[in-house]
Amino acid sequence: MTPKYIGKMSLGCRIQYLDKNLRNAWKFYMIGYINKMIHHKNLFSEETKTLLYFDNLKNLSKGEVVTKLYNSFTSSEYRGLLSDIIDNKYYTWDKFYKDEIKEAHNTLEFPLVLKYIKFLEKCESRVHQIGSLGSINSISTINTDFEKYAKSQIGEGFIELKQVSRKISDFIDRVDEHYENALIYEKETLEEDFQMLANRYLFPYKDLASPTIFIEYPTEFAKYKRLYKNWLLMLVEKRKRILKWDPSKIPPVYKALVNYAESLLRPNEIEFFNQDVTQYYNYPKHIFPSLVCFKLFDQFAKHQAPQVLINYLYRKFQNSKNYNYRIEHSPRAFLDWYHDAYPENELVSVHSSLSKVRSVDREVSFAIVKSLIEQLYGNKTKAD
Repeated sequence: MTPKYIGKMSLGCRIQYLDKNLRNAWKFYMIGYINKMIHHKNLFSEETKTLLYFDNLKNLSKGEVVTKLYNSFTSSEYRGLLSDIIDNKYYTWDKFYKDEIKEAHNTLEFPLVLKYIKFLEKCESRVHQIGSLGSINSISTINTDFEKYAKSQIGEGFIELKQVSRKISDFIDRVDEHYENALIYEKETLEEDFQMLANRYLFPYKDLASPTIFIEYPTEFAKYKRLYKNWLLMLVEKRKRILKWDPSKIPPVYKALVNYAESLLRPNEIEFFNQDVTQYYNYPKHIFPSLVCFKLFDQFAKHQAPQVLINYLYRKFQNSKNYNYRIEHSPRAFLDWYHDAYPENELVSVHSSLSKVRSVDREVSFAIVKSLIEQLYGNKTKAD
């Protein structure tokens, strides 16, 4: 099936283009989405045809416009054209998937539709991932800035963190783009793909993993590499959550990224960080049961967290079944300490129950920061 303009968008009319053995089912689905978007926006009407002036589309036939928009999925040359022209936030990729399945169940008089429904059900994960990647053009908008992440730990004097952050972020974007194209082209990624991408976009910058400025500062060098490692692992963890990967089935190109991150620290550096670090830190033991519990709370509180977040953290710790994370003090005792420790923060109340202040965003942020804190401070226990 070649990309084409389809005037009648009902599945009953389109089904004639679907191969009886479903060999072109994915392409059939994508071309259906392009045409649905065109009809939704009424792209060829007198009122909206001025949109076609972008990229000289006004000189193309309807079929050629569909072809070029189709290529916006499968070619970096046209990446973003689809959303620029049609503004697909008003009719999302995920919504088309739901509508297509619903219509298929209402079009069962065509024998081939049953096969198509089974195909769509098998594609649900792929559709979700492409939608999540494409709806924000690049998932890189969720990347934590490495400069901000590392500055508080090693300062700015040793290395140009802004430049390092830009180069690493660009590499992660390349990995995401490679994975997105694999989903669209119905291909599998390989661990070797990471090596190919790294050789082109990461390894030429030898100072990223091993800045020469640190040669005479082995302790600071080890801290830098640990930050670099944990930051890469954090980015993979975010993708696990947003793209809903099975934890045991991370795409090979990202699995190779994890392996690279894990290899950054030498055995003697790992041993240095695995020492009992508690003795090196003072923390309010009368409030927090462990260093990691305090560090986790402090990571939020020191950025002038709003009242609802402090309330959430207090109740989260209070309800924890893990001793290392369970605060047992009354709200008054906790707040007396909190207002003394963070005088620049607004006065807060923590009387709302956990169910009232819990949200998906807070739960996800808590889990990500907790994972990083445990890696940074050597605590491998699990909290509920």
